[in-house]
Amino acid sequence: MQLIPGSHREVAAHATSSSTTALLEVAADASKAVTVPVCAGAFLLHHCQTLHYTAPNRSDRDRRAFVIHVMVPGTTHSGGQRMPAGWERPILASAPR
Repeated sequence: MQLIPGSHREVAAHATSSSTTALLEVAADASKAVTVPVCAGAFLLHHCQTLHYTAPNRSDRDRRAFVIHVMVPGTTHSGGQRMPAGWERPILASAPR
C-alpha cells in the first residue's frame, strides 16, 4: 500500500477515472508517498481521506478489502448539506435514546 502522509488534511480535487480501473483519479505528488507493507490477513487503519494506492493485482487470486467509514450523526457533505442519520440509512444510524 502506498500512502501520502498528511494528505487527509488537504483538499484534493478528484474525478472518477475514465482511463483506468481506479475509483478516483487525483493529481498528487507521488514523491511524498511512503510504502506500508500489508501482509496477507493483516489490516491497515487510516483516515478515509488519506490518499492511498495499491499496484494492480497480477496474481490469479482475488484481492479482498473490507472498508468501514465511521461518521458521527450530523456529518455534512462538502456543500454543507447534512447527511441524514436514521435506521433507514444504517451506515449513519445513531444509537436509540
